[in-house]
Amino acid sequence: MQVAENSGIRSHLHEIFGKELGEDLLYLSIYKLAGGGAMMTYDLWRQKVWLPRSKRLSGQKISEILSSVTREQVTGYFRLRHNRQDAIWEEIYKQNPELRGQPIEYALDNTSISTYSNTLSEAQFGHAKRDPDLKQINYTVICDQRSGDIVFSHMFDGAVNDVSSLSDILFSMREAGFDLDKNILVTDRGYSSLENVQRMINLNIRYLQGVRHIEDSLQQRFAKHRNSLCKNAFYSSKEKAFAFTVTEPWTQNTEAGLLKLNTYIHLYRLVGHEDATAQLISENADEIIRLKEALQKPSLTLRPENFCLLHRLNFYANDCSGYF
Repeated sequence: MQVAENSGIRSHLHEIFGKELGEDLLYLSIYKLAGGGAMMTYDLWRQKVWLPRSKRLSGQKISEILSSVTREQVTGYFRLRHNRQDAIWEEIYKQNPELRGQPIEYALDNTSISTYSNTLSEAQFGHAKRDPDLKQINYTVICDQRSGDIVFSHMFDGAVNDVSSLSDILFSMREAGFDLDKNILVTDRGYSSLENVQRMINLNIRYLQGVRHIEDSLQQRFAKHRNSLCKNAFYSSKEKAFAFTVTEPWTQNTEAGLLKLNTYIHLYRLVGHEDATAQLISENADEIIRLKEALQKPSLTLRPENFCLLHRLNFYANDCSGYF
């Protein structure tokens, strides 16, 4: 409760949903954060803990509460969370004045939640890592990297992958009135595509996007700048990695003519990664040779794990292709 009070979550819930409904939503959130299961068992949990002004909520009442929440209210709540960051960052600047003027990092991440529901329109079959036989709903959460505040969330169909979802997320944030002039959006390689780069350029949004190292163009750049990625001049003690930045011209046809600008690709080589990988590949290769020779002996009995060595060797070689 103290965290919700100090972070402004409680007051923002009251402002958007009203004091009574906002308080109920806060308690239900605490229940889930505490590891609570189905909402129908909320009241059993409530009786075992102390919460100020908590009241009994039946399963039916909880359903009514949750169904009364509108998308506009959720958007309004996160707008308050986003706008609050100005005050939060003024406090951060007092402790770290060197950060003033630098873009504030907003990190995007996606998660999937499996469901048995047959009534939720967003519940669809997708690329589930767990429970592939169940439908799922996708959620994207946007978090301030330094303050830890969640400033936005977006729910979308379970069949939509991360790459395709980014356009809807950006549209929803713009529609909510988010001013992102001070921010840089940080996404992992799951969101990586040329279309998404172009989309953020069109919206004049600063971005930092992870890229899959299996892409041919990226492997070519690693090969071209391999020598630089081994020089001490390009070593970052902060990142504990060698780093090299490549400028890549970007062009776009517009009604006003050809638009030219520069984008930047940041290459990293992790210290010790090559040596550890080379040792692992060598050990696996030695084991394969030993097994091949032993196969000629009729008394040999192979263990199941031996059959995986060739696959593992191929996996490690491919997984490290960006570093060689």
